[in-house]
Amino acid sequence: MKKLAIIICLISTFSGFSQNIFTLSGNVENEQDEKVSLGQVYLLNEQEQLIDFSVVENGDFSLDAESGKYLLKVEVLNYEIFEKIIDLDEDQRLDIKLKSLPDNLDEVQITAKRKTLIYKNGNININVENSVFETLPQAKDVLAKLPKVQISPDGENVSILGQGTPLIYLGNQQIQFQELNSIPVTNIKNIEIINNPGAQYEADGRNVIIVHLKDQRGNGFNVSLAETASFKRRFNNYASTALNYRKDKFALTANFEYNRLHHWESNQSEFTLLDEDIYSSYNVVTSAPRPQIVSGLNVSYDLDEDIKLSTSINFRTHSEDFPIETETFLKYGFTSTDILTLTQNNGERNYLTSQLNFSKSFSENQNLFLGGQYSWYGQDLQTEIYNSINQQEYQFSGLRDQDFGVKRGSMRVDYENKTSSIFNIALGANLALAKANAFTYINSETKNYGYEESIYASYADLSGNFKNWDYRMGLRIEESQVKGNYEQEQNLVIDRNNLNWLPSIQLNYTLENENTLSLNYKRSLQRPNYSNASSIRAYLNPFLEFSGNINLRPTYTDEVSLNYQWKNLSFEVGYYTEKDPVYYSVDFNEEMERLIMSPNNLEGENGMYLELAAPITYKFLTSTNTLLLAYSETMDAAGIQAFEAKPFLYYYSHNEFDIIPKTQFAINFWGQTTRYEGIYKRNSMFVLGASFSRTFFEKLQVSLNFNDIFQQMNYGETYQINHIYTNSLFFADGQEIAIGLKYSFGKNIKDAPLQKNVDEELDRIK
Repeated sequence: MKKLAIIICLISTFSGFSQNIFTLSGNVENEQDEKVSLGQVYLLNEQEQLIDFSVVENGDFSLDAESGKYLLKVEVLNYEIFEKIIDLDEDQRLDIKLKSLPDNLDEVQITAKRKTLIYKNGNININVENSVFETLPQAKDVLAKLPKVQISPDGENVSILGQGTPLIYLGNQQIQFQELNSIPVTNIKNIEIINNPGAQYEADGRNVIIVHLKDQRGNGFNVSLAETASFKRRFNNYASTALNYRKDKFALTANFEYNRLHHWESNQSEFTLLDEDIYSSYNVVTSAPRPQIVSGLNVSYDLDEDIKLSTSINFRTHSEDFPIETETFLKYGFTSTDILTLTQNNGERNYLTSQLNFSKSFSENQNLFLGGQYSWYGQDLQTEIYNSINQQEYQFSGLRDQDFGVKRGSMRVDYENKTSSIFNIALGANLALAKANAFTYINSETKNYGYEESIYASYADLSGNFKNWDYRMGLRIEESQVKGNYEQEQNLVIDRNNLNWLPSIQLNYTLENENTLSLNYKRSLQRPNYSNASSIRAYLNPFLEFSGNINLRPTYTDEVSLNYQWKNLSFEVGYYTEKDPVYYSVDFNEEMERLIMSPNNLEGENGMYLELAAPITYKFLTSTNTLLLAYSETMDAAGIQAFEAKPFLYYYSHNEFDIIPKTQFAINFWGQTTRYEGIYKRNSMFVLGASFSRTFFEKLQVSLNFNDIFQQMNYGETYQINHIYTNSLFFADGQEIAIGLKYSFGKNIKDAPLQKNVDEELDRIK
């Protein structure tokens, strides 16, 4: 009853959210009242920049854009160009009549260059379609070239500088970062980075990355094939195929990808135990094949014009048999020891998620969504350990067998009512239940740790615009219950019950010159992923282990920002404070006489930033530039403020050269100065890349991509915590030359509708 009362209480609250995205559609006919069979429609802003583009087919077109004033242009061969100023503050549909041109005019052409990156009110829209980004082998490679987006050295995680791990959505469906790579880049239309998400989005994240697929039209089928040869430290090969099929009310999309990867990873660290007279350093390298299979199937059926039913299933698996070689030097008092460690590891990871969704439109402004989702993740790892002390023969030191699994189910309901441009309300509730189990067998000792979690959430969103004001307000309430215990123990090790109130607000004021001032506030939380909050351990050498932490708590963040949009320029200043941020740190276990590195909650983190985004267009050059001046300070009783926190500078530049038809060339670079953040010091960095592509015969695209040309993606980190001084360097396998071929055939059709997001915390299942 308590949970039901929370949901009913919140749904009755008049708070809300909307991105103020409206649809402009229309019917195009000639003077004889005949539908135009084929044409093009452009939506331009006041700077003549292309915001959206649509093909006129059988008289119909559809465009999407934020609230604002635009110029609509319709181009059809042998007809006069139709132009109209549109004040888009609600969904609109137009009836357009075209006038025939005189017989001596054969062709009319509109030239409007579509900007690759567009900044507005602190958010970023990246147009991937028909850009140089479309030539990259995987979606994560596209993210790596975006401002402030950083991929971890092992390529398994994504973060946004100063804002942590983002939520990732494919349309309305939340996906994991690893799943993103199952999407052919040629199917992606654009990517949004929302730095001020509202209550409609799950609370677990300060920002959201949304990937939109291309919207093709008509019955038929389309097949695309892609092959990329990637030369890094080792050779990698990516091969994929994607199928789209539509017949009236039935639609199907399928994809299959086989990647012959060769994983390479290396890092080195040194530790000084200030109270124990102990010094240790190590250097570790691992390299092995990692074949990967990714597949997906999406089926939808329109029961009628207002009711849609859809289902999907996605599966990803990879296996690897990899050795890890570690050289360790250990000095304990006056005694020095050289240790060579070899671990033979055999592992497998599997991930599956499936959905069943139902949506109904009661009217043009009222929509209902119901959905259910089930996800499963499993990881097995067997390890044999051998050590050589002071150049003696390798001795068998132990056997480990560890299994980790997560099962998670969720249900969701959303209701949206766009009553007017002044007042739009959205209400929703969702339930998520998860169970995780970590089994460890280490040197004849067996442990079985079980974890259960339930989350009950509801939200209410209110949005609209009045005169020069746009507003969005939201409130999300979540109750979470977490229980964890070892099978051998009767009492619970973890027993938490939290009730979280998470408000958000955004106010936009449009000045007389169409410039915009935006004020944003949001409270969010980030829960640890399940593997970090488990008892799984990884052996590196006799003196160091990596371990999960069953005592991890969520991180709470309060952030306020002010953004000013002046023509194409965007200025933003913000301040945030975090409670219980999660960082990896080390502690010395005296009983085991071993260092344990694990994720831990620090006491807090404060930061502020000043950001300038400046797009520039000059003749054949289109340049997008970002400059960020940031300050952050981490605090913890166990950590020594070894470094005085200082501001650091981050810079980003993406430059496209439009010189030769059907040819794209771009140079992309980013970097940062040394970061002093209280407990932590992180190294400076400069990363340069370039892309080139050429289209032949309208269907075949050949590309050449260079990443990290000067091999600078080495992540250094120094800190002092728990009376231990640590200096580490992680080497990313970032330098790459990739040669790609992409070919598509068949008729352009409309993609099957994307699954609505049901489970909003899939990023924790790893």
